[in-house]
Amino acid sequence: MRATKQSKMKQVRYNGVSLLPAHCTFLLTRGLVMEPNDWTEVDLDDLKAAINDGLTVEEAAEVLGRSVEEVRAKCRELGLKPSGGAK
Repeated sequence: MRATKQSKMKQVRYNGVSLLPAHCTFLLTRGLVMEPNDWTEVDLDDLKAAINDGLTVEEAAEVLGRSVEEVRAKCRELGLKPSGGAK
């Protein structure tokens, strides 16, 4: 028997459909699919509310399901001043 090569292309699923990288690029460049770490308007509103309510970067990251580094960077970008020990 002859061995067949498995495709090394990363499979991505979107709405239950398996996409090849070329399809992903097509959708991403047209704004039809967001990158996993993109911030939505809801995410930004939640971040602003968390910081305005006095949460630290660590607490906000936990609430938002994001890394502390992501939240810290977005706070800097937006000019938000987190409270507590994480600035």
